[in-house]
Amino acid sequence: MEAQETVVSAEDTSRFRWYALQVLSNYEARAQKAIGNYARVARVDGFIGRIIFPIENICEIRNGKKVMRRRKLYPGYLFLELDLYDGKGELNHSLWQFMRSIQGVSGFVGTERPVALRQEEVDEVLAQAAAKQRTTVSKRFYEIGIPVKITEGPFAGSSGEIESINEEMGTLRVSVGLFGRKTPVDLEFWQVIKEEL
Repeated sequence: MEAQETVVSAEDTSRFRWYALQVLSNYEARAQKAIGNYARVARVDGFIGRIIFPIENICEIRNGKKVMRRRKLYPGYLFLELDLYDGKGELNHSLWQFMRSIQGVSGFVGTERPVALRQEEVDEVLAQAAAKQRTTVSKRFYEIGIPVKITEGPFAGSSGEIESINEEMGTLRVSVGLFGRKTPVDLEFWQVIKEEL
């Protein structure tokens, strides 16, 4: 997993809070770039910190070939670190208006006034954004006991049977016949295909 991240300003972050900004579908990257580019012109860059939207890379096997694609974890949302309220709780109207004027932006999540995300929500989004790239593969046939053929790696061409599945890591343990005995081999999902009997 990775996150598209832009840092506009990070001088004094003590008053910054995280907010969710709702955008039109497939406008996340454009809105993120526009906020970064135009913040200095609108003189609101000192009130904007990080802007992120987490993305997950997905590996699928299609017609025996590995195909990579990207999937947004929160489609239609950007997460922004903003200094949106002053010490008295007054809304920074120029920043609020600036955000709402960006093409593709629907508005902040909340009522009439933008509401900051709870800390547990922020922690979850930031953890996903900071996570190392994780590849998820279509799991159509991955079950214990299923015969598979290894298509890539040092054991390519060998056949075996699935012994265990680690979905979180995207790996399989396959028992392969080597030197007259069964040997367990750890493989990634995309390195095997279902063997037709």
